[in-house]
Amino acid sequence: MGQIRVKINGRSYPISCEDGEEDHLRQLGGYLDAVVKSLTDKIGSKTGQISDTHLLVMAGITIADELSDSYAGAKTASGTASPVAMAGVAETFDSMAARIENIAASFENN
Repeated sequence: MGQIRVKINGRSYPISCEDGEEDHLRQLGGYLDAVVKSLTDKIGSKTGQISDTHLLVMAGITIADELSDSYAGAKTASGTASPVAMAGVAETFDSMAARIENIAASFENN
């Protein structure tokens, strides 16, 4: 089992993963860090008043919105969405929600 550390908003977090997934997770962590940085740049001085958990939930919602927009664009391009595609999107959102909740819980426990 692989083990990496990702840096989000200046804090380092250990992440366990399957062997071979390390680079992909580093890229995802970098993307999440960029979304968080964008949010903190927009919020400005209020970041001291917002918990890391709240900030990560906001980042998760931002990323989910991007995914939703991408799905809508793909649906428009293809004309319709198959029930299989719809189920896959629902499954993806459920998985993302569970991951966000797990990340938030780990921050609350630290």
